[in-house]
Amino acid sequence: MNQIFLISWNVRGLNKQEKKAAVRRIISKSGARICFLQETKLCSVDIRSIRQINGYASNMKWISSPSAGSAGGLISPWDPMVFDCNDSIVNDSYICLIGNLNYKDFSSSCVLVNVYASNGPSERKVVFNNLQEDLSQFSKPIIMGGDFNITQSPLEKLGSHPKKGEMQIFSDFIDSLCLIDLPLKGGTYTWSNFREKPSMSRLDRFLISPEILGIWPDLIQSALHKNISDHNPIVLSMVTQDWGPKPFRWFDVWTKDKDLMASIGSICSVNKGRGICSML
Repeated sequence: MNQIFLISWNVRGLNKQEKKAAVRRIISKSGARICFLQETKLCSVDIRSIRQINGYASNMKWISSPSAGSAGGLISPWDPMVFDCNDSIVNDSYICLIGNLNYKDFSSSCVLVNVYASNGPSERKVVFNNLQEDLSQFSKPIIMGGDFNITQSPLEKLGSHPKKGEMQIFSDFIDSLCLIDLPLKGGTYTWSNFREKPSMSRLDRFLISPEILGIWPDLIQSALHKNISDHNPIVLSMVTQDWGPKPFRWFDVWTKDKDLMASIGSICSVNKGRGICSML
């Protein structure tokens, strides 16, 4: 079973009530407690807007970056029970939330980054450089998601010529921050122009620090079905699998521990009356 805790989505505008309602349905159905929304096209965001687009708005906190007219705009709502934010960086192209992530009995300080990179190559390069510089001041693992407006390899593009120089800049940016791009489940591309001769690309993704995967090794990223946007929502979730009782392993090196027999005796004494499997 997949347990979704983060969703990223280029919604292509939230000015219409039916659009907000559709976004709310998707977020509520996913159960995501942290959201990265891009291209909101909202000049201002208040609690009423958050309630209209998020199914858990009663206790949600959020930070937004306003659009420039009808272009851009970012919103990052989160459940304070899942993420405790103590600092932030906000500009036109990204929102960085610095704090502590608490999920599934694990806790980790980290930076959550909501990205909406420019479609122009030179502007996009500036975004990556600025983001790299801002993140360099924090020695914390990163969960980054959003619309990067560029693919990482020619295999992520269909219907148009790949731009190898621009892809290399993106790959270098990912490597500079030591981030991992998990395989995408549920599809190959995350954007389509919906034309007779289609052009499709994987523009949206999550990028994750190895330390996060060390804590939550079952993380996957998946594409949901397109709904009200030409971009797929991308979700970060954990796969929980019940494989039955866990096997017990014996390591010979334990016999070299002078306290081994005392530990075994203590365990047997405390668990007196229980079966050997329970004690192991």
